[in-house]
Amino acid sequence: MLAYIILLLLVLVLYVIQAKTNGGECKDNRVRYRGEW
Repeated sequence: MLAYIILLLLVLVLYVIQAKTNGGECKDNRVRYRGEW
């Protein structure tokens, strides 16, 4: 149970870091996935 919670926290932290590097906008995420950045 504890390992599952830790895993969720790690995923959340990685998501926040990715959002910051992308400028925090969904548009930036779409551009990255398209490879137009």
